[in-house]
Amino acid sequence: MDRARRVFFNLRLPDGPAGFVVVEAGRISAIGGPGEALPEGLPIDLGGRLIVPGFVEGHCHLDFSLYGDAWQPYRAGPNGFVVRERVAFQRENLAQAAPLAERARKHVELSLAQGTTQMRSHVMVDSQIGLGHLEVLLGVRDVGFALFPVLVNTLLLVLAGSDPGPLPGLERLLCWAIGALAPALLLLRRPADVWSLLLLQTPLRGRRELQRRLSRLQATPALAMATAGGAALGLPLLWWIDRQAAVASPLSPFSSCPRLVALLLAALLLALMLWQWQQLVQSLWLLSRNPATVAGTTPLSLAELEQQRLSLGLPLLLPEPLQLMEASGVAPVAVEPQQRTEEAEGTDLDQQVP
Repeated sequence: MDRARRVFFNLRLPDGPAGFVVVEAGRISAIGGPGEALPEGLPIDLGGRLIVPGFVEGHCHLDFSLYGDAWQPYRAGPNGFVVRERVAFQRENLAQAAPLAERARKHVELSLAQGTTQMRSHVMVDSQIGLGHLEVLLGVRDVGFALFPVLVNTLLLVLAGSDPGPLPGLERLLCWAIGALAPALLLLRRPADVWSLLLLQTPLRGRRELQRRLSRLQATPALAMATAGGAALGLPLLWWIDRQAAVASPLSPFSSCPRLVALLLAALLLALMLWQWQQLVQSLWLLSRNPATVAGTTPLSLAELEQQRLSLGLPLLLPEPLQLMEASGVAPVAVEPQQRTEEAEGTDLDQQVP
């Protein structure tokens, strides 16, 4: 059987039923009619599902979305539909709503789950909001569409390069234990330093007092539960990706990779995903803290930072403060010029110029 060819059958197309769809190297190479014999390749039963291109959301307002938040009843204005009143009502609702990044992320996740792969969002920019909504949505886009999908797709390509062994369930369980469970236990004991970017970090001796105050706020049961939840979600994610990995085998650069090596690489990717998950959750949590709470928090000392936080990466360049030499008690001495002013202003040079 040719593993490079995927033969999807028991499916429907927008214009009617089809017998099968053949995919090679990530592209559709053939479409068969109902009743036709399946060609050679790896058969995949779609259970009568409809195959369509990714949907396009042509108009939405991610910054005003209240999806996943508390229900807000409609408020009728005393003068009918007046734009000024509607804008005022909208600002009052948003002031009581969850943080923008959380609401926008839930809206994007809902759209992706329903098959939407492209979105066109309007963003409110005015004299009061400024560019705040736009900056938050750009951050949600970068996190949601750049970081985790890259790691998930890399995990898919790594596992697609080798066939599962006789006990695939045990292999996945051990891979998850090495790549997610063990790092989670370490991160529960020493949370990831919020000022560490894994490859680079802000040097400990260069931390400002505000940064050390925020570092102390990391030690909360809510963030620990979020880390444990992220590790727990890694098991079904790994299980599902490994079962679907055969679909991506034609695109995998790890086609000759042994299964043991693939599982070790997958464990490394799971650990990176868990690290990024904890950093994302705790960053959103710290950004939502009340300034008064932050100001009243005792900053961590440098010794506590070294013992209680996991800070990975190379310290950024932080040169010592410039020390100016103190003036000596020697009185200044005038230096006699080598050429007197009268000679410098002479006409000898002028006479040499024709």
